[in-house]
Amino acid sequence: MIITGTSLWDQFRYFELTEIMRQREDQAFAIALNNMSEGNMTHADIQLIKSREKTSNEIPNEAIHLFYSNAGANDFNLTKLANTMTEEFISTAKDTIKSSSLTERSRANILKTVKSFKPSETQEMLHKLQHKTSIKYMVTVNISISDGLVNGATGELMQVDSESHRSESSVVRLWIKFAESRVGSFARSKQPHSRNAD
Repeated sequence: MIITGTSLWDQFRYFELTEIMRQREDQAFAIALNNMSEGNMTHADIQLIKSREKTSNEIPNEAIHLFYSNAGANDFNLTKLANTMTEEFISTAKDTIKSSSLTERSRANILKTVKSFKPSETQEMLHKLQHKTSIKYMVTVNISISDGLVNGATGELMQVDSESHRSESSVVRLWIKFAESRVGSFARSKQPHSRNAD
């Protein structure tokens, strides 16, 4: 049976949420957030929000940072990488074209063009990506929802495996210790290795 049209919505019931749950213990904060969402903040609301601001020195080194723009996140990440004194590894994308109808010249031109794309044109997938151990990383695309490898999953990079080929080294595997041990458990089970026990 195929459900189409308005009859689909007959299967649902409407429940209006009227009680604030997250900030219910802090009524003033709940009101300030609501006023902020409506663009009607009072002087007291502004002072309350400002009282919760922290200087960069007060933020724990391991804290996750959220940014308004990808450019802000990229700037922060580059600074973090520069200030971390562990060995650096670079992953370089190996782009391929699946179409068999293109000439070699067309393929080469397309691959050359793709290298110049901005991250915003490639779903934030970079041509070159820096890695350093002891830094927290975040998954930014859904890889496997059932395995917990989803946008927002975080973990610390513990080890980088690389291989050398013709005097060039390339990253082949990243060992990330996720905040939740179940994240990536299925992927690890498909890659038997002594490090999987950690």
